[in-house]
Amino acid sequence: MQKITIKEIAKLTNTSVNTVSRALNYKDGVSKDTRELIEKVALKEGYRPNLLARSMRGLHTNLIGILVGEISNSFYTRILDGANEIANQEAMSLLIGSSDEHKEKELKQIDTFLSYRCSGIAVCLIDPASEIIATLKEEDVNFVVLDVSPSKNIDCGLICIDNERDSFLSVEELIKNGHRRIAILIPELLWKNECNRYMGYKRALFSYGIEEDPELVITCHSKDDAYRATIQLLGKKNRPTALYIAKQSFGLSVISALMAKDVRIPENISILMYGDPDWASILHPRITCMRRQAREMGRLGIKMLIDRIKGDGLEQKRKIVLDSKLMIRESVQRIKQAGAC
Repeated sequence: MQKITIKEIAKLTNTSVNTVSRALNYKDGVSKDTRELIEKVALKEGYRPNLLARSMRGLHTNLIGILVGEISNSFYTRILDGANEIANQEAMSLLIGSSDEHKEKELKQIDTFLSYRCSGIAVCLIDPASEIIATLKEEDVNFVVLDVSPSKNIDCGLICIDNERDSFLSVEELIKNGHRRIAILIPELLWKNECNRYMGYKRALFSYGIEEDPELVITCHSKDDAYRATIQLLGKKNRPTALYIAKQSFGLSVISALMAKDVRIPENISILMYGDPDWASILHPRITCMRRQAREMGRLGIKMLIDRIKGDGLEQKRKIVLDSKLMIRESVQRIKQAGAC
């Protein structure tokens, strides 16, 4: 639902419709001051251009917008692969956007999808409490949410993973192999998924009578930060026997840091990672990982969305929680009792 028209902007700025159009389309013939005034009013009033108005004239498009996090992350590329499979079967085209896990980019990408009048939108949100859900409901557009832990506050179609359960099982695997000094590497800014992984870590320790050591909870902001944090962790006098990497994109940074310090896996430290990128099964030793059903998430999400577009109201609030699978490889060593490496 467009909040304001070009004609209304022209009236508010005391200019002509042609001048507003030229300003908003970055064409010549408009002074700098006038252009800035028009842009300021358009932004304030929530103007959104209908980029396909001439060809559509109110008709639906065959476009589906899909917003993912880091486009370079294999988890999201697998989601896109599954989504594209179903879209092709239904003669729909995907309009792909990436937020790079920044809220401002999320909002901008959603606005782009709405401008292109996508018939439906699938979103991988950073924060399930995001205003994006309210925006999509206000716009009365078909949408589904992907990759966010179950929440009573999300009243819409949902395909998700139980991050807390997965994390519990991951840490439990380390504990069952004799590890008690288990470090966790998590993002500095905890959104719901990462927060739930941390809660799973804490619950596993508590369930097995292990007291949490704040020094073993390592937070970092970026991949470079993850490298530095791992180096610092290895420098501790009583360093952990195992490291749980709770964010897949930090994995290679951790491995690089271990190699730089000539720390061997799993002889010197055991590694378990949340997420299963292709490189994890190629490295030597192969990395034990919690594999998520990313491709299936993309397939089911677009299938649910297309059912909504076709008018199947039963799909509107359907929620599906996908099971993950622990891929046991060679990066976790069984020890009789935990101690310094």
